[in-house]
Amino acid sequence: RGARSFAAKKSLALSVRTPPRRAMLPAIVIALGVFGSALSCVGYVRWRAAAMALLFVCGVSMVSCLALCNTSIQQRVPDQMRGRVLSMYTFSFYAFLPFGNLASGTLAEHLGIGTTFLLLGAALFVCAVLAGIAIRGRKRGRTMFGDVEIPNIEI
Repeated sequence: RGARSFAAKKSLALSVRTPPRRAMLPAIVIALGVFGSALSCVGYVRWRAAAMALLFVCGVSMVSCLALCNTSIQQRVPDQMRGRVLSMYTFSFYAFLPFGNLASGTLAEHLGIGTTFLLLGAALFVCAVLAGIAIRGRKRGRTMFGDVEIPNIEI
């Protein structure tokens, strides 16, 4: 009873407090990197308690990443366009989910579950690193493709 109430209080406190807008993208990248790292380790852990702990970390980081992405979109889109943009975001997220499940199932069938977890986690981690590089370059006025003038557009 005590642990559940503590967890509920902390999750409520964290859900009410969103990071500042300037810290939103780095928080998304960190959550994505943690998710990829933990997912890579899940396939090769043989101890049940360690696997459960890693799956817990995967779940927390995935939910954090998705919630922060949703919040970031809501903060950046004008009020009159918010419903349309979020419906397209939700549609694209859920529409491509079966294709990802099919691909990961095919990989698991041919390569094994451990290798599949490793590959998918590594792909997430690489995406997080590339996003981090892109964010750092954007702050400096550069992109991954060289020095490019980036207009400061407020949506």
